[in-house]
Amino acid sequence: MISFEGKTEKRSLMATAASMGLVIVILVFALFYIIFGHTLGWFASNDSVEAEGMQVAAANNGYEFVVQRTTEYDSLLNGEPKYEDVALLKSTLAAAPYHYDLTAVSTAAASKLAYELQNDAPFRDDNEYWYFLMPGACGSMTFYIHPFSSEGVQANMELTLGCFGVVIDENDRRVVREVTSENVLNMLKGHIIFFTERRVDANDPTDTDKFKYNGLITDGTISYDTTQHTPTTMTLNGEQISVYEITLYWEWPLTYYDISEKTGNTAFADRYPPELLTYMNAHRNWFFAVNQNSNDPDDLSDGYNDGDQMIGESANYFAAFISPIV
Repeated sequence: MISFEGKTEKRSLMATAASMGLVIVILVFALFYIIFGHTLGWFASNDSVEAEGMQVAAANNGYEFVVQRTTEYDSLLNGEPKYEDVALLKSTLAAAPYHYDLTAVSTAAASKLAYELQNDAPFRDDNEYWYFLMPGACGSMTFYIHPFSSEGVQANMELTLGCFGVVIDENDRRVVREVTSENVLNMLKGHIIFFTERRVDANDPTDTDKFKYNGLITDGTISYDTTQHTPTTMTLNGEQISVYEITLYWEWPLTYYDISEKTGNTAFADRYPPELLTYMNAHRNWFFAVNQNSNDPDDLSDGYNDGDQMIGESANYFAAFISPIV
């Protein structure tokens, strides 16, 4: 079973993860990536002691992570990159100190992987679909566990969030830099919400307005026992292997009122499960940049919007990391 203990414009984010982890990096109003490791980038080399050590650690965990890749955010429009600064992001994350691999599909092949995150709320403009991180955006992240034995494994993982920003350096060049502000990173925890379950409307499963969530991830820990799940088969390096799919669901609530008015008293009674209100009240500094001690809905709405603004002024890329707990 999986157990997780755990309006105005919005931008994106990132934090540090363990040496072999799953990370999602999302370009503001543009791109979504998942990464195993510290960041997103191309695989530079695997001949270092560090890389060898990571592979040993993966084997000791009894499993490897496997991903399936897509290339939406490398697409062109009229011969130009559709998503601005994606190449800049990749080149930055490919270099030291990040060194992410964008071609390998398992952590047995490369100790740090990055790949695109699913966005389920595209924006349509002139018959062109755009996948932006913006108010009301939502989506999912899927990865796989491949146990090294038929006995199964108990995979314990940690989910953390972080971000990068595009800035102009002293030489008037656009560069990508990691956001380290504790206030901004805390605000991410209240504005990007992760769940283990999502229901869709049977008549129109793509209608994001009818999504219903359960299994709120509160303290960022994930426990997955493969013996409690049914595996699926996939091809890896020309060989058929049995893997276990893990899918998490995320959403950036449009406003404070979307949270307060769409949270039900029972699981799936409304858009969000009842524990979201408890979570919000226990961590008001993650949701509200100002008016944290107020109980007036308008004050809290202003505080939530100011939190969006705080993120937007600092970050251009969002990142979520899933790292094994050893």
